[in-house]
Amino acid sequence: MRVYHLLIGLLLLALSPLIFKSVFSKPKIEEKTKPVKVTETQSTINLVQTSPNTANNPVNSGTTNIWKNLLGKTSSPNNWKTLPCQGSSATLCVTSQGKNIGTVEMTTYTLSQQPNFPKMLLTAGIDPNSPAEYTNIDYQNKVSAALGIWIAQYYATILNDRQTTVQNPNVTFSVYPPQKVAFGKLQGIRYGFAEIKNEGGVLEQHFGYIAFDGKAIYNITTAFDPNAITGKFAQLENMAVFEPYLSATIADLKLP
Repeated sequence: MRVYHLLIGLLLLALSPLIFKSVFSKPKIEEKTKPVKVTETQSTINLVQTSPNTANNPVNSGTTNIWKNLLGKTSSPNNWKTLPCQGSSATLCVTSQGKNIGTVEMTTYTLSQQPNFPKMLLTAGIDPNSPAEYTNIDYQNKVSAALGIWIAQYYATILNDRQTTVQNPNVTFSVYPPQKVAFGKLQGIRYGFAEIKNEGGVLEQHFGYIAFDGKAIYNITTAFDPNAITGKFAQLENMAVFEPYLSATIADLKLP
């Protein structure tokens, strides 16, 4: 089965430029192009995005791995295992026959740790101090709109970083249109970006899933990125095989 999965992964790697065009409908982002949004809601506020990798993580206290509390039924390819990593780090370990294949990171924020997000909620039509209405479709759509603004700001931050620090003319930076997904019983958003080599192949690829439960933001990420320390897969084909299973695992989280 491992050979079968590897063959699938290698096929996905070979077809990656076609996959990005057909499945994710990737747009090429130029300097003057606005980041894509999940809805047509426009932000009129000059927002500054707090980096998910540098902000504090107050919901996960640091005494236990938050995946142990939130993980429901997991989904994995045959002979793979998906379990909370040992220790207090908020990471999910993906292994096969005892060998590490990759990790998935969960970062959580209260509103005080994302001071711009209440403004995004207001822009979307939600009072940040109002109780969450999980079964209200209109409320969930407004939350999705606010998360869409968050993602747009994140895309803009990443694009600016790539344009000012990397400046590689042989690489195309592309973002994935945000998609609504099940995030436990919440409505979440799937997003991501990639850097595609112009001659073919993937330099790096990132996936994220984000949701808001009325009190905290939950952001789950993984990547094929040689420079990443955690929340990464060493092999692109392994991440490509696992990502649909990750979506199923996130859909069964114990949230809210």
